[in-house]
Amino acid sequence: MKIKRAIKIIDKAKVSNVERFKHEIEIMKKLDHPNILKLYDYFEDKDSVYLVLELCTGGELFDRIVANKFYKENEAKIIFKQMMKAIYHCHVNGVCHRDLKPENFLMISKKDPYSLKLIDFGLSRQFDDAILTEKKINANVLYRDWE
Repeated sequence: MKIKRAIKIIDKAKVSNVERFKHEIEIMKKLDHPNILKLYDYFEDKDSVYLVLELCTGGELFDRIVANKFYKENEAKIIFKQMMKAIYHCHVNGVCHRDLKPENFLMISKKDPYSLKLIDFGLSRQFDDAILTEKKINANVLYRDWE
């Protein structure tokens, strides 16, 4: 079986904050969820870093919203639920995305207009463990009500 992946090539000379970039890679490696873009691996040479990512061909959620002009309530519910599941997964794993917007959600494919992935963890930060423990308890109660 042939599996397609995306390769994102980043020119090291254009990375303004190396520590933030390394932090973004560590966060992406940590998060494994159906609604978060999967980082399979990464490699580097003297000039570039190569990220091996899940392939999403449907474009940004923002562009889909503009093209559709509106969503029916049941369609918006499907999309919103996936967004919240991705954010919840981040939070229970001690990650705050800090740049949530329609441009940072990719549609998996053009054939499936309702499946999406959260991307771009460049501004993300890790939670403190004490805060995380308290938030997990509260979030688990809320999350059960979504199902």
